[in-house]
Amino acid sequence: MTMKAPSTRRHGLSLVEVMITVAIISVIGGALAYFLIIGSSSWRSGDAEIQANQEARIGMMTMIKEIRQAKDGNIKTMSGTLYADNTAYDNIMFVISSDTDGDGDTIDTTGALEWSAPISYYLSGTQLVRQSESSIKIVANHVTALQFVIVVDTLKGTRVLNVTIQTVKKSADGRQMTSTLTSSVNMRN
Repeated sequence: MTMKAPSTRRHGLSLVEVMITVAIISVIGGALAYFLIIGSSSWRSGDAEIQANQEARIGMMTMIKEIRQAKDGNIKTMSGTLYADNTAYDNIMFVISSDTDGDGDTIDTTGALEWSAPISYYLSGTQLVRQSESSIKIVANHVTALQFVIVVDTLKGTRVLNVTIQTVKKSADGRQMTSTLTSSVNMRN
């Protein structure tokens, strides 16, 4: 009968092997945590930037849709002063063609155009406000700047209203994301 020699093979990990394994896992875990933190911060900043862009677009689209219907010469400040060329204003007031007598047409019985009540856009704090008669509507939030300037296009012989709106939204991590939009409207005669 032959006897087997005891095996010299180990069945467990030594303390050094455990420490090396823990160190490798810690480095990998730390790198993953770093990338998660950076990614989360970028996501929050991107989300704030998207919100700032959305507010600016909503405000701009709402104003431009109505301003395109305004007649040149009827563009005034809320105090009633007619706009001067190449002068910046922070509010606007105008009228648009509208069916005011309810007959389904914007022309009255005498053949004249029917005009709406004055429509105004202005900033109240950080809100873009649309006002018409006694109706007040918040169009956009986080608005920090609003500017209207009429410039003369000498090549075409027309006047162009440039509208600029700026919004700022603070991200969850405190970064301020800014969005500025400018649009031009050829004024109707």
